[in-house]
Amino acid sequence: MMFLMIFCFSLPAMLLANQKEAELMNMLLKVQNYNTRVRPVLQENKPIVIRHGVILKDISDINEKQQKMIVNVLQKIRWKDEVLNWDPADYGGIEEINVHSSHVWVPRLLLYNNADDKYPIERDDASTRLLLKYNGNITWVVPDVFKSSCRINVQYFPLDEQFCSLRIGSWTLDIDRQDIQPMQEEMDLTMFSPNSQWELVETWAHRNPLQHSCCSKEVAQIQYDIHIKRLPSFYISNFMLPCALIAALAAMVFLTPAETGEQLAVGVTILLSLVVFFLMVETRVPNTSDHLPLIAKYYCCTVIEISAVLAITCVIHKFEHHSAGPCPQWVQKYIIGYMGKMVFMTFGNEKKKIVKVINVSEEPNKKKVNLGPAEHKPPNTWMKKKGFGKLLEKKTEPSPFEGNKNVEAIASSMKDNQASEALEMQWKHAANILTRFMALVYMLAITITFFAIIYNTEDQGAVFPKPH
Repeated sequence: MMFLMIFCFSLPAMLLANQKEAELMNMLLKVQNYNTRVRPVLQENKPIVIRHGVILKDISDINEKQQKMIVNVLQKIRWKDEVLNWDPADYGGIEEINVHSSHVWVPRLLLYNNADDKYPIERDDASTRLLLKYNGNITWVVPDVFKSSCRINVQYFPLDEQFCSLRIGSWTLDIDRQDIQPMQEEMDLTMFSPNSQWELVETWAHRNPLQHSCCSKEVAQIQYDIHIKRLPSFYISNFMLPCALIAALAAMVFLTPAETGEQLAVGVTILLSLVVFFLMVETRVPNTSDHLPLIAKYYCCTVIEISAVLAITCVIHKFEHHSAGPCPQWVQKYIIGYMGKMVFMTFGNEKKKIVKVINVSEEPNKKKVNLGPAEHKPPNTWMKKKGFGKLLEKKTEPSPFEGNKNVEAIASSMKDNQASEALEMQWKHAANILTRFMALVYMLAITITFFAIIYNTEDQGAVFPKPH
């Protein structure tokens, strides 16, 4: 009952307010013959001052391939209409009203670096209502999606920072007729929603007059610069860490036994897997020749290092299967000597086995060489009966020279075999030293390469310095 009484008493006031607002709109737009195509100034030579600001809601996308930035914004535009004004006392105390943008003069502002087929504010969805005050001050908030061209610098990709801009201004009205000033020195971030791929570092706004080639006078332009930083966790975990693991896995080439003959097969397989990741990275970066991306440098360095491993493996195989010949002086000096000491592998400390060979040039000494029996058995009685007794009575002792020749041949063969084995062992020892040394050098190289890429972050603000 109480609600009904309040509604009955307030209904006349509401009807009166609506009537006053209708009268006000009729007076402003019809009685005064308001022209929406003419600047609302009382003096023709006086410019109309536009105050422009941008409320950044979110960064929708940064397309590296198309070099385009898409942002969701609210444009906040203020100016004073010197024609549309009234006394609030004459219209029931009304100090402000909402007017459709098609009923009043509005500034036609364009996005100069537009990357869309339609220009903002010229589209039908930009026909929004604005707020008009009794003194002629107008506030117009226009929701929009800006698709602006942005030159992507891929030099430090994926640890890069990008600097994009929105250049908004008039196309035909020069500064003498329409001047544009920024509302504040930066974008309004009260409604900003963070992006999952980009971190907003800072924004700034400044007035940047522009002169067309066709005209002598300048036109006003507001430039909003956006400094963003890529969140690299996705690229590090999906591209850089697998590359680092593949590079570390290539060290298994040195640990694979040479007897298996699979060292080169392992290295080539690892190299092919790295090329697959390289092709995946290529789809993420724009096709530009200005700079080589940081991740591409890392992949190229890793490919070169693995290729060097394969080349060194071929050299080690040659050492492993080298013929039984003496090592060159440089191998003994630099590889077995210097490198062996660096990797704590020495050669030649074992005692050499000495093979004693009997010298048969001198008269054989029966005391030293005794190849016959010490005592002779008596001749066979049966053979004596057959008449062979005289033959058995002859002493047939074996010659000691014949035994010494056999011993000498065996000793010489053993000596040659031992010398050949020693030379082969020397080559294999050089191969082992080279394997250990190059494994350590390779592990050090891939570690330095990884951290050099990770910490190669110079001051990228010099690319797009903040205006003073």
